[in-house]
Amino acid sequence: GVFYEQWQAAKTFEQLKAGDYEWGDFIKVFMPWYVFDDSYLPTTPAEDSRILAGDDALNEVERQREKELLRRFKLKPGHIKYFRMRLKECDYDPEERDREEPTTEESGFYAAQPCYFNKTNLRHLQDAAQRTREAHEIKPVILSWDDPERRRGVAVEPCTMEDRPLWLLKDKPELGRRYIIGADNSRGIAPKKGEKETDCHAVTVLREEYIDRETGMWHAPKVVMALSPKVRIDIDLLAEEIAKASKLFGNCLVVPEANNDCGLIMCLRRLGVPVYERQKPATEQDDQEGTGKFGVWTSDDGAGRGFRSQFLGDLQSAVRKLRMEGQGIDIPFEHILAEMEHFATNTDTGKTAAVDGWHDDFVMSLAFAYYFRSRGTIYTPMALAPMMPPDVRKMHALMKPQGGKGSGAHRV
Repeated sequence: GVFYEQWQAAKTFEQLKAGDYEWGDFIKVFMPWYVFDDSYLPTTPAEDSRILAGDDALNEVERQREKELLRRFKLKPGHIKYFRMRLKECDYDPEERDREEPTTEESGFYAAQPCYFNKTNLRHLQDAAQRTREAHEIKPVILSWDDPERRRGVAVEPCTMEDRPLWLLKDKPELGRRYIIGADNSRGIAPKKGEKETDCHAVTVLREEYIDRETGMWHAPKVVMALSPKVRIDIDLLAEEIAKASKLFGNCLVVPEANNDCGLIMCLRRLGVPVYERQKPATEQDDQEGTGKFGVWTSDDGAGRGFRSQFLGDLQSAVRKLRMEGQGIDIPFEHILAEMEHFATNTDTGKTAAVDGWHDDFVMSLAFAYYFRSRGTIYTPMALAPMMPPDVRKMHALMKPQGGKGSGAHRV
C-alpha cells in the first residue's frame, strides 16, 4: 500500500543524524510491542521457571517462538506472560495476535496484510519441512533419459546442491498411486517495484491422497518432487525437464498455465507429454468432451475462463484443514512454503497476490496440481526391453514389429 511505499522510501534515524536527508523526507520510527511498559506483567519465581522451560505454551510452534524471543531480543518471562495473555485475548489465534503485536518492522507490515493461508498451519508445515531437510530426506537429483533416442525410461542421478540440480526429490513413484504435475513457467517479466529478481519457473509433482489397504491409514496429498528454486532456463529445456518428470511418474498428466505460456504447451505436446485439455462446460449438449485447447486459464478474459480463485481456494482450504482427520496436504519443501507464507490478500482491493519482493510461481503450480489431482495418472512401472546391439535390434524389428504405447493411463 501507500504507507508501505512511503516507509520503504523514508530515512532511518541514523541517516537523519548523519545529515543524509532532504526537506520533506519521512523519518521511519518503529517500536516493537515489548518496548512499552504495559507489555510486561509481573511474575513469580515459579512462573519464571515454567516460562523459561517452555511450559504452558500453546503448542510446540509457540514454545519455540517464545524461546527465540527470549534469546534474540533479551526479553524476560514477564514479556512472555504478556505475549501469552494477548494470544488468549485473540481467541488463541497467533495470526491475529501477531497483527496486533508486531515484533519487527517486517512483521509489522506483514501482519497488516493478512496471509492468504492459515499461518498457524503453515508453521506446522514449515517445522515438518525443516525436520525433513535436516534428516536429508530431500534429495537433489538430475533426471536423464535411459535411452535418449527412444525416451522410454528416466534415470535419477543423486547429486549435491553444488551441482546446481534442477530437481528436488522427496519420494519416488509408488505402484498404484496417482500423480499429477502442475507447471507455472516464467514469463521473464522485469521485476516490479520492491522485487529484486524476475519470476522463475515452478513445477510441482503431487501424489493424490489414498487409504492404505493394509493399515487403513489415510495419507494426505503430498508434493513428492519439485523444481529447485530460482530456475530460469529456456522454454524448450523446461519442456524437456517436465517430460522427464512426467515419464518418471508413469507418464503422468501435466497441467500448465495457458495464458502467457511462452510456447511451453506446444513444446510439451511435441514431446508427447500428456497435457490437460479443457473440457466443454456442462451447459453444452456435448459437455465433458475435449475442446482442443490445452492448459488452464488463471485470468478472466471475459469469456468465463478465469478460475484462479477456484484453484487457490481449494489449496487454502487444504491448509486450513491441515489437522482435521482425512483432510490437509503434505508440503515438505521449504521454498514452496516460503512463497505461501508471503502470499497475501490486499485489504484495499481484495486481490490475492505475492507481497512485494516475492513471487507466486510455486503457489500457482501447486494450486493447479491440487485442484486437478483426481485426474492424475495411476503409476504403473514401464517394463523396458533389454538393450541389444543395433544389428540384433534391427533383425528383431523385422521379425516382430515393436508396438504398444507407453503405460500410465490418465483421465482428462
